[in-house]
Amino acid sequence: MTQARLKGGSGVHERSIQSRRVVLNYRAKGVICDYIASLGCVPPADQYLFRSRSGANRPISQSQAYRILKDLCRECAIDATRISTHSPRKSVVRAIYDVSGHDLVRTQRIVQHASPLTAARYLESKAKLGTG
Repeated sequence: MTQARLKGGSGVHERSIQSRRVVLNYRAKGVICDYIASLGCVPPADQYLFRSRSGANRPISQSQAYRILKDLCRECAIDATRISTHSPRKSVVRAIYDVSGHDLVRTQRIVQHASPLTAARYLESKAKLGTG
């Protein structure tokens, strides 16, 4: 993966690029293991796990991820009118905020936002939907 594709890796607001690890819970690990098993072989570490059908070792596009998410919502009878590819992250931020006893600074650190204000914006957007 090139640095330009990492968060903060391009544009006028370019920041120093830092890699990060994201801890997955056991259910997420299980689903990913099932997906890898369905591929028939374990992809090499330098290959994208969710590859595009066009070109060698290219990730799926944000548009394709959006279509997949919308299709899954329809299959599960979930109203997808306010769903985006960023919705799961917003849900995780809300869950962490609730579990932390509504500690905004702790939430900001866990989700690795640069500022507590960024985490607060994630929470505001859910509150506006009437689910926060």
